[in-house]
Amino acid sequence: MVFIEKEKWNWHNIIKVCERSHNWKLDKDFKKVFWSALTNWPAPEGYQKEKEKIRTIIKRYRPKEEEWWYPEVSEYFYPRYLSSKGGVFFTPRSYCELLSELALLYIKPEWEKEGLKIYDPACGTGALLYTFHQYKPDCEVYGQEIEHKNVLVSRWFLTHRGLDIEQQQKLVKGRPGVERIKREGRGIIKSGNTLLDDKFLKKFHIVLCNPPFNQHLEQEVHKTKDGNSAWVRQCLKHLKEKGREGITLIILPTSILVIENFYEERKRLIKYNLLEAIFYDFANKGEDTGHKFDNAQLDTCVLLLRKRKQEEQDIFFINCAGKTKNEIINEYEAERERDKKTESVESNCESEILISLNLFLLN
Repeated sequence: MVFIEKEKWNWHNIIKVCERSHNWKLDKDFKKVFWSALTNWPAPEGYQKEKEKIRTIIKRYRPKEEEWWYPEVSEYFYPRYLSSKGGVFFTPRSYCELLSELALLYIKPEWEKEGLKIYDPACGTGALLYTFHQYKPDCEVYGQEIEHKNVLVSRWFLTHRGLDIEQQQKLVKGRPGVERIKREGRGIIKSGNTLLDDKFLKKFHIVLCNPPFNQHLEQEVHKTKDGNSAWVRQCLKHLKEKGREGITLIILPTSILVIENFYEERKRLIKYNLLEAIFYDFANKGEDTGHKFDNAQLDTCVLLLRKRKQEEQDIFFINCAGKTKNEIINEYEAERERDKKTESVESNCESEILISLNLFLLN
């Protein structure tokens, strides 16, 4: 038997224990059995006993099944052991929490009164939606994803937590003795190519997104063939307007701040007063700030976008290097509060903002 110190167990170690305990190889059959054990889905034919053995091992290190879910499964297990395609990216827990907590700063009482709605147009396995729902259990969650396997995983997690209305109804329909799962919130995950076949006509209060980076589209979408620009416009398209203007937070490669392909979009964001803040330089960060994507060698930034901002409101450039999540949020709140109290920023800060803005526009 392989022993693991309690503070060091994680999904990697648990998988190794399962492999060594029964001399299994990390092949397709093992992946399917492990996944069925983890989620308690039906085991592949002939593997029911193996499934139960794996569940026993998992429970040894994770006695409470509520500890089996996000964000660790999304961060570690699914991208490495289940995804059938290369280049699948996921959103680390720290980014999910940072985006969620930034979005919380903008929630208005009237949003919650009419039913807070959040949307992710490239939801993957649902990590951003799931994390935000932990902060706001009453919110309505909507997402779309191109890879059908991701859609199924996302639906399962959200259904398990009582979110996906359509899937929940299918689960309980016609099953005697099965009570309808009590929902705190609700939502729907749909399958399809968001840019070419948008499944939602709704407008949302909050849009969170970690889209594929640097795509070159074969046909124009939102009047552009640049993927980064198209995803920004897709997010803005679904924001509420007319006095209930929403907010979007989108993760993109830091290169969008300087590359020529994104130049027109940079000008557009400034011209129409859509850009509220840029969070950049996540290198050398603290443990609760976030890490680079596990299978992508790209540095990232976060754009915070709004519709119908106040005309004279500044654009905030937040350098996140070496800062924890809480330090980033506290700094941003302090900058916003100072901006509200003064008609203009102090001269030294104003110079920094103008220099950053010029670089943003002219590169």
